[in-house]
Amino acid sequence: KAVPSRFQRSRDVFVLQSDKWALAYLRPFQQIELAPTGDAMKRELVVEYALECRAPKANGAVYDIQ
Repeated sequence: KAVPSRFQRSRDVFVLQSDKWALAYLRPFQQIELAPTGDAMKRELVVEYALECRAPKANGAVYDIQ
């Protein structure tokens, strides 16, 4: 499946195997209550996560295709 991305050069191709990537949670989701404004109840969601590559050699790239 080919998926274009506006964040990369149009002449580069990245070959990624999706089952070798995962989200790694450094800090799980947490709800924090904030000060109310009038009748509104406010909450904040806090989370820290990173994209983890579980097998770097399972992916590749082809550069400068013309």
